Amino acid sequence: MSDDHPLRDVLSSLHNSLKLQAALVAKIEQRELSIQASFDQQMASLQERVGLADQRINEIVRSATTRIVEETTNVLGPLTSQHGREISTMSIELRRANRIAWSWACAAGSLSLLLALAGWASLSHYRREIATSRSELERYDAAITVVQAYYASDATLCGDRICVNIDPKGQRQGARGEYRQAKPRPLQ
Repeated sequence: MSDDHPLRDVLSSLHNSLKLQAALVAKIEQRELSIQASFDQQMASLQERVGLADQRINEIVRSATTRIVEETTNVLGPLTSQHGREISTMSIELRRANRIAWSWACAAGSLSLLLALAGWASLSHYRREIATSRSELERYDAAITVVQAYYASDATLCGDRICVNIDPKGQRQGARGEYRQAKPRPLQ
């Protein structure tokens, strides 16, 4: 049995060592669970803080957006309304200028038409006057030879007829020779 004892001691020592190792493994597992629980708790706390930070950032962004919109509206609102009034005024002035331009164009067109009609009427009137004067001039041209012959002849007016001093030696005229030349007018 003597051999048994050292074996027992070794077994006992091994047994104690296994107990210590089991206790150590249990302690390590407990510590691991504790660390895991602490980690999970810290992660949950961190997620909660991130969520709160996210909410706070969203509130800040919404607040800033609202404030930016309000300030932009406050700054740009008067400028926009002033710009709108200026555009409205310019539009009214452009419409007036357009109406004036159309009025002038219509007046110029009407005046041109009136002048063209007056020119046409004047031209027609003067053409008729010229035609009348031309026919009178042709009649006077024809009458000039008669008047020249009258003044070259010894003739005078006898009421509504011409009286002539016939030249017995003068030429005869007419189909039957019934007309004779007058004597030349004596020089006075």
